[in-house]
Amino acid sequence: MDARNRVRMQDILVVAEESCQRRHLTTFLRELSPRVETCSSLTAVQAYLCDIVPDSVVAECRFPGGTVAELKALLPNQSDVIVMSAETSAEEAFRLAQLGISYFLSKPVDLERLYDCLAAIQQRRNTHPSVFIRSFGGLRIFLGEAERVFPKKPPHRLLSMIKLMVALGGVQVPVNKICDALWEADDGDAALNKFYTSVHRLRKMLGSECIVQSNNKIGFNPEHVDLDTWRLHRCLEGVCRPSEALAFCGLPWLPEDDSPWLETPRQYFMQLAETARANAHPPDSSTTGLAPMPLPFVHPGS
Repeated sequence: MDARNRVRMQDILVVAEESCQRRHLTTFLRELSPRVETCSSLTAVQAYLCDIVPDSVVAECRFPGGTVAELKALLPNQSDVIVMSAETSAEEAFRLAQLGISYFLSKPVDLERLYDCLAAIQQRRNTHPSVFIRSFGGLRIFLGEAERVFPKKPPHRLLSMIKLMVALGGVQVPVNKICDALWEADDGDAALNKFYTSVHRLRKMLGSECIVQSNNKIGFNPEHVDLDTWRLHRCLEGVCRPSEALAFCGLPWLPEDDSPWLETPRQYFMQLAETARANAHPPDSSTTGLAPMPLPFVHPGS
């Protein structure tokens, strides 16, 4: 592990039942991260996630109160999970892979192998930086830590397509709804051609892995993309620290665009934001905030 100093993580969470296992892993991981925390149960994990969003999680396949699949459902998309298991069946490994978990370690854990997993995670992130799309306060796109700026003429049509995808939930967005909104004056074939051209350009802008398209639907890949609207939903569902959502939800939603197809989503997201603020700062102990409006679009639960 001569190259150990090349791997640096911000926050690492260890989830393991046995205290000696937690201490052993923590001693090693603190050479790679300034902040390593441990939890022994799902309840402890839920409390931890109210305040911290970890870069990576090293967790047993099963632990008191839950499983790694339940843990994954609580985590934001940018958190990678490394699973420790004395015995993982092929069926179980396939199910976890469907959840986006692809790093596995046999118990007892080989620290060299753990380091290799963390190095692979960091290399992937450096090659394909995660994308964060912010819509409250105006559309802003971040590739890793860097904001995507357009020094010359902004690609208005592509940005409108991103706004529409966010407005419609971000996943499983029907292609015909995008064509009807953005190319309403074109016939079906002409609108589809413009759509496919825009998708190609959008992949070049964000990264090909960030866009998922199939069965006449399109969306952002939650494994590589996060939206502030998704964070707001997670906050209301209790799986995201409130400060992460309240930091932006006091701002107007896409205020720079008065397109008519954004009006209904704007009312929806602004009421969700009001609900989140009311729930975070109730006027008295008997008030729990406003009831959210019925959800009119699909969105990831985590």
